Amino acid sequence: MTSVTRRLFWPAYVAFWAGVGLFFSLAEWQHYVRGAGRHPWEPFLWEMSGALATALLAVAVYRWSEWLLAPGRSRAVAAAGYVAGYVAYTFAHSALMLGSRYGVYRLAGLDYQPGSLPSVLGYEAAKDAVSYALVLGLGMGWRAFLRGQRQAAEVERLNAHLAQARLARLQEQVQPHFLFNTLNLISSVMHE
Repeated sequence: MTSVTRRLFWPAYVAFWAGVGLFFSLAEWQHYVRGAGRHPWEPFLWEMSGALATALLAVAVYRWSEWLLAPGRSRAVAAAGYVAGYVAYTFAHSALMLGSRYGVYRLAGLDYQPGSLPSVLGYEAAKDAVSYALVLGLGMGWRAFLRGQRQAAEVERLNAHLAQARLARLQEQVQPHFLFNTLNLISSVMHE
């Protein structure tokens, strides 16, 4: 990864997830206003807390996927690992979202009633399947990008090495030729 890519990665990462959260917030806000909601900030809390939780968990999902894709890991272990990762992701995502929402509602002096835990987990599990798959797909795309960067750097290094080898070979061919010509000139002058 180039130094520019490294410097821009985390700001771009934060901007991406903030954009996702803002997009869903605005969509939910329109629905909320039509439904005569009393606190216009609520849709932003709901959706931004979901996006923030996903952003935090995406790093763990990426590392988990890297571990599952390690050489020598069987496909059955990887498949079971992805399913276990999804279950853990759903519980962690729900806990992070609900925890942050409860905190904000408490600070605002309001009561937060999301519903029963099984209904919340059932509702979130369907959405989390999509976000988990999205995070896995983005992670695989990022790994492919990094692999391409490494391969391009390796090709560039090999081309430089090849150019040096060609130059050295050319020098080896030229030096004996000049030595032969010099000795030939000395021998012809010597007889005169």
